[in-house]
Amino acid sequence: MSTNPSRRADRGGSISLDEFILLNEEIRSLIRAGVPLDLGLRGTASRVGGRLSEIADRLARRLEGGASLEDALAAEGDLVPAVYRSLLAAGFRSGRIEEVLGSVSRFAASMRDLSAEIRRMLIYPGAVVVIAYTLFVGLNVYVTPRLMTTYELSRLQTSWWIRVIEMLQATVGWWGPGIPIAAATILLAEWLWSCSTSASARGGGPAAIQPGLLRLIPGFRGVVGNARLARFAHLLSVLTEFEVPFPEALRLSAAGTGDARLILLVERAAKSAEAGQPPDRAIPEGRALPPLLRWLLLLSLAQGTLPSTMRHAADVYEQRALTRAEWIQRLLPSVLVIVLGGGMALLYALSLFLPLQSVWRSLST
Repeated sequence: MSTNPSRRADRGGSISLDEFILLNEEIRSLIRAGVPLDLGLRGTASRVGGRLSEIADRLARRLEGGASLEDALAAEGDLVPAVYRSLLAAGFRSGRIEEVLGSVSRFAASMRDLSAEIRRMLIYPGAVVVIAYTLFVGLNVYVTPRLMTTYELSRLQTSWWIRVIEMLQATVGWWGPGIPIAAATILLAEWLWSCSTSASARGGGPAAIQPGLLRLIPGFRGVVGNARLARFAHLLSVLTEFEVPFPEALRLSAAGTGDARLILLVERAAKSAEAGQPPDRAIPEGRALPPLLRWLLLLSLAQGTLPSTMRHAADVYEQRALTRAEWIQRLLPSVLVIVLGGGMALLYALSLFLPLQSVWRSLST
């Protein structure tokens, strides 16, 4: 008997972005080649490994049992994003399923590139922090004890700075490993929290960006914010292009971003639109929806150009996210090197040369 999908999703979480792209491309290739999906997914299950193989096998079995692709994917629960299932339904309904799948792959790949850019951005600053901390611990383990021995043998008068150095050296066995362990614990807790409250659990899917502790980096909020707006505009463009009703398209597009504020704002807008209110009243202003994007929404609704306008808006916001990420990648390492490197150099100087200066002054008198 198969495992309940929702329990399986709770244990494994949503599929990764790479798994999502591969699954989408497999389905797209099978449809383009005219191969029955149940047979094709059986072949996919035998070629790929891990969780994706299990998903493909379960989909094939459901399709063999007479289920539609949308129903087969829905049975996977949170493993497969709700917005993806809606896009598939819209593609089948409009007869443009291959075009829909191609659009999904392109956007997912762009989100993967942005996430990779963000990860690369943090490699060098992280290395600087690790090296600087390691050197400071080494100073307190190997150099400071000799200085303290010199002070004791010479019976020199200790200043407040020497007492601070002595305290750091005496407790290095605690704070030396303690700070990295605490940092690792915080990062692990943040990762677990992000997994438990991820956008994919609300239908956002693996391409939704969760900032986590990265939001502490100056300017990173702008990267994430623009990336989420790009995702919202792109999903709204695709969904409306394939004739998904506007209120439903709004909800699915907002859910796909993982932004709680945008989801709440769009939910109010969708309810107002369903109640028959005009767009300028149905779509409220808010921090989650920038004035420019709101204006483009209202203008495109009035002119009947929503899909194309939102597609251009998605390109603009995606480019903004990439540009900001590039600037952070260029500036952040330099700033960290100046702050951390300069700070550690000053700390080394104070820890080493001030005690030596005191020794030399005492010996000369």
